[in-house]
Amino acid sequence: MVDLWRKQASSGEWVESYCDMVLKWKPHYWAHEKTSIISGAGPFLAQRALERKAWTATETFPTRGDKGVRCQSIRGRMELSGLYVPADAPWLPDLRVELVQFPFGAHDDQCDALGLAGQLLDKHVKARKPLPDPEEKNFDDYKPTTSDLLGNSFMTM
Repeated sequence: MVDLWRKQASSGEWVESYCDMVLKWKPHYWAHEKTSIISGAGPFLAQRALERKAWTATETFPTRGDKGVRCQSIRGRMELSGLYVPADAPWLPDLRVELVQFPFGAHDDQCDALGLAGQLLDKHVKARKPLPDPEEKNFDDYKPTTSDLLGNSFMTM
């Protein structure tokens, strides 16, 4: 997670912030939740992005299940790999509080955004096999002795 913007603001202000972030970070994709806000401001958002040359692919996800369900994919990724954030980010303390209190805290908009990021990753980034634990022995490198080939020994070279 490289940046975050949140504020109760007019659609004009958050559309400009969206364009600023797209121009600054050049993301491959951006996720939106299909809500009445996006339905209403979507044409304005597309127009301003075009005017400002703030282009990125966008995905709109339906609102389904409760917030806990929508955040499952990012929760799983965070449990496996963590969440990397700039240590000096001014928004980090608020994010930590919200994550710890989710889903029972007073605020959950950052968790909603992370949930959308998780859904976006699920759709566009294929899962990969975990790297082997360097502490584990790799038995694939052992070669059988001649007598092993005959089934007479458990010894290895």
